[in-house]
Amino acid sequence: MLAARPPLIHSFRMSTTPADKAPPEARSAPAALPPPRFGELLKFTVLAMPIYVAPTLLSLIDTAAVSSVQLAALGPACGICDAISTMMVFISVGTTNAVSTAVGGGDRAAAKRAASVSVTTSFAIGCVVALLLSLSIGPLIANLVAPAAVASTVARTGGDTAAVAVTTQLWAACETYVRIRALSFPFSLALMSAQASCLGAKDSLNPTLATLTASLVNVAGDAALVLGPLAMGIAGAAWATVGCQVAAALVLLRTLRRKGMLELRQLPSADELRRFFAFGAFIVVLFVKQLVYNQAILLASILGTAAGAAHQCLFSIFRLCCTLGDVTGATAQSFLPRYYVTDEASGRVTFDAASARGTIKRIVGMTALVALCNTAITFSVPLLRPGLFTADAEVTRLLRRAAPIAAAGLLLHPPVVGMEGCLLATKDVRWLVRHYVVTGGIAVAATQLLLKVGALRSALSLDGIWLYLAAFQATRAISFVGRLIGVGKSPPKR
Repeated sequence: MLAARPPLIHSFRMSTTPADKAPPEARSAPAALPPPRFGELLKFTVLAMPIYVAPTLLSLIDTAAVSSVQLAALGPACGICDAISTMMVFISVGTTNAVSTAVGGGDRAAAKRAASVSVTTSFAIGCVVALLLSLSIGPLIANLVAPAAVASTVARTGGDTAAVAVTTQLWAACETYVRIRALSFPFSLALMSAQASCLGAKDSLNPTLATLTASLVNVAGDAALVLGPLAMGIAGAAWATVGCQVAAALVLLRTLRRKGMLELRQLPSADELRRFFAFGAFIVVLFVKQLVYNQAILLASILGTAAGAAHQCLFSIFRLCCTLGDVTGATAQSFLPRYYVTDEASGRVTFDAASARGTIKRIVGMTALVALCNTAITFSVPLLRPGLFTADAEVTRLLRRAAPIAAAGLLLHPPVVGMEGCLLATKDVRWLVRHYVVTGGIAVAATQLLLKVGALRSALSLDGIWLYLAAFQATRAISFVGRLIGVGKSPPKR
C-alpha cells in the first residue's frame, strides 16, 4: 500500500481506476526518485529549444524572403497555419506523457506502441486537416474576410482605387500560401508526434537534428524559389516550407525506426485511440491561445499595410521567443510523469507530488533564464536590426515603438508556460480548460468592442494591440500562481 504523502501544492489525485484497467505504464509501488540534476534539466531544455522554435522559425524565414505587400499577407497566412499547428499540440502533450510514463516504468514495449499509435494517428489527422483547409480557405476569404477588409480600406482611404487593389492582392496572396502549405500537415503532425516520442524517451538531440535539417531545407528552398531565378514569391515560400516539413519527418521517423521505437504494421485499436485522445480537451486551451493571438492579427489588419507589416515582423519575433518559453513546459511533461504510482490493492493511480517537489522547483526556476533571453531578443532585434525584415521607414518606426511593450509581455511568458506544463504533467486539464474558456470569452468581447465602437476603433493603435497581448500574459500568470499556491485545499475533480 502507498503511504500517505503531504501534497506539494494541492493533491493531484487521479480518478479511481479498477486494478485490471490501471495504466500498465504506471509504477506499481512508490520509489525514491531524486530530482534530476539542474544541469540535466538545462541540457535537455536547451537541446529541445530548436524543436519548439522550428514552426515559428519556418514562418520567420518566409517573412524575411518576400516583398512588402506579401509580407503583410504572410501575417494572416502564417497566423492560420501556425494556429492549426499549435492547436494540434495536444498530440505532443499526450505522446510525451505516454512515452515518458512507459519509459519511467521500464516498459519499452509500451513506449514503442505509444509512439507507433501516435505517429499513425497523427498522420491521419494531418490528412484530414489538409483536405479541410484546402477546401475551406478559398470560400472563407472570398465570402467573409476579403469583403470586410476591402470595406475597411474604403472607409479608411475614402475609396482610393490603389489601396483597394493592394488589399485585394494581399488576401489573394494569403489564400495562395495557405493552399500550398496545407499539403504539409500530414508530415508536420507526424513530425510533431515523432519529436514528442523522442522527448518522452529523454532524447532531445535527434529531434533537434531533424529540426536543423528542416531549417536548412527551408532556407535553401526560399533561396531557390523566392529569391532565385524562379522568383515565385509567396508561393515559393510556401513550397519551401512544405519541402522542409517532409524532409524533417522522414529523417526523424527513420531515426525512431532504427532505435526500435516505431512499428507501423498494426493499426491502433479503439482503446489505444481513446488513450491517444485523453488530452483532447487540451485543444480548447490551444484554441483559446490562438484565438487571442489571431484577434490581435485581426485588429492589426484594419490599421493599414504599414501597421500590418510591422505587426507581422514583431509577432514573428514574439512567437519565436514564446516557443523558447514553451520548452520549459515540455521539460515538465518529460520529467514529471515518472512520478505516477499505482496502488496495487485498489488500482488507484496517483501523482506522487511530494517526490516531484524538487523537480517542479528546478523546472520553474529555469524559466527566469529563458525570460531574460526572450526580453533581450525582443528588445535588440527591432531596435538594433530592423533591416532584417524591412527597409520601409514607417514599418521600422512602428516596430521600434511597440517592441518594449512586447518585451514586457514576454518577460512573463516562460514562468507561465512552466507552471502550465506542471499542471499538464499532473493532468489538471479540466481546470486549464475552464480558465481558458473564460479568458477567450473576455478576449473576444474586447476585440468586438474595439471593432464596433467607433470611438474605440479610432483610438486603436499597434501599441494598444501589444498592450492587449501583455495583459493576456499577466492574466495567465496571476491565475496559475493562484492555482499552484493559493487554491486547491481539496483535490481537483476529475
